[in-house]
Parts: sequence; structure tokens; C-alpha cells
Amino acid sequence: MSNIISAWAITFVPGLILWTWEKKDPLRKINYLEEITEELLNIAIMMFYIVIVIYAYSPIQHFITSTPFVKAIGWTKILSAPLYMRIVLAIFLREFSLYLIHWLMHYIKPCWQTHKWHHSEKKLWWLSGVKSSLTSKLMFGSIGLWFPALAIPAYFAIVYGAIASFHNTITHLNLKWRPWMRLVEWVIVTPRYHHVHHFAKERYYNKNLASMFVIFDHIFGTYFNPDLVDSQVEECGIGEEPVKPRMIVGF
Repeated sequence: MSNIISAWAITFVPGLILWTWEKKDPLRKINYLEEITEELLNIAIMMFYIVIVIYAYSPIQHFITSTPFVKAIGWTKILSAPLYMRIVLAIFLREFSLYLIHWLMHYIKPCWQTHKWHHSEKKLWWLSGVKSSLTSKLMFGSIGLWFPALAIPAYFAIVYGAIASFHNTITHLNLKWRPWMRLVEWVIVTPRYHHVHHFAKERYYNKNLASMFVIFDHIFGTYFNPDLVDSQVEECGIGEEPVKPRMIVGF
């Protein structure tokens, strides 16, 4: 139960904390009381999905950390490396895996069905960042396995997970595009960088897929310069397609 509560906290607390920032410097006017009222059922659904993901990956984590499996794949030498090297490797593999899964969701049609609910949002704000179908959460849930697989202490995985959740929430905030964001984007994804990814026009499809580090977009050709976008004109979403239960489940 403690794992579930921790996962809920890591997912939703960043948004509750950052909500004040969003309301003080909004890109677009949003009636938050109306939005949160409409999202109550979706919040409950997402909390339920988190429970499913935890129970789904618990036996997998136990298996990949078992001694027979570690020896079978020749992982022993890697696990003997210093902790700081394994931490750097785990972070890299986590972020690259996240980018790869995100790429598949946008470029492979069947995988897109798992991601449509996330992109159905026409008003980006902090809760948009945590809205994800069940199949999408199951796919993204795999990226967390790198930490136990590399024998990294659980507390570090929790801390990094919290940091990543805060960052993910920030990138979806309804914030005005400020000059500091351009500077940060040399390394880290910012709100304006990720907002481009959610814009409805075809020219922005499949662009700016990186979650935290922009280098992956530059390497694999999915980068789109936010300076070429007028944030006040562009709209978000996937058109007028209604949200149905199938989209929320993700198939």
C-alpha cells in the first residue's frame, strides 16, 4: 500500500504545488474550477491505472533482479561498476527508452491508439501531463525497471522519479513563453518546447518527443524550433474526435 501512496504522491503532488505558478503567469485563460470538476472521474481512473501498473511490474522487477537471471544475461560485471556510473547509465537508459516508446507511439499507427487520450487535451495545464491511457501507462512503466536492474537503491529511484514527475508537470503547465525557456532548451525540455508537441496542426505532428533531455530530438531529427511558432494562435488537440472509453483504455 505504501508503494501505491508514494506513486500517487509522485504523480499528483507536483501539479498541486506548481498550480500557483501556472495561475500567476498563464499562457491562456482557463477556468480551473470548471476544468477540475470535469476531470474528477479522469483523476480516479488515473489513480486506478497507477495501481494496475504497480502490480503488473512488481513480479517483473522481482524476476529481473533475481540471481539466476542476472547471471544468465551476463549482468554481473555491470553490477560491479561504481554506483555513480550505474546511476548515470540508468538515467540515460531511462530517458532514451522513454523517447523510443514515445517515438513508437507517434510513428507506429497501432501504438498511436495508446497515446491519443493524452493528446486529446485542447487546454494544456498541469493535469494534462498525468493523463494517460492504461496501455500507455503500462508501456511507459517499463522505463523504471532500469534502476532495480542496475542494483540502484530504491530511494534514489524514488527521488529521480519525483524529479522527473515535477519536470513532466512543468512542461505541461499553462505558462507564458518566457526568454529563460530558450536558454534552458539547450539541454532541458521547457513548457514552450513541449507545447509545440501538442499543437494540432500537421507540421507539429511527431515533433519534440523528448521528455527531459532535448538531445534525443536533435539526434533523431524530431526537433522543431519553438521560435517558429506563435503560441497565441496555435490550438492543441487532435481535432473534434470525441473521447470514448476505448481511447481512455488505449486500444
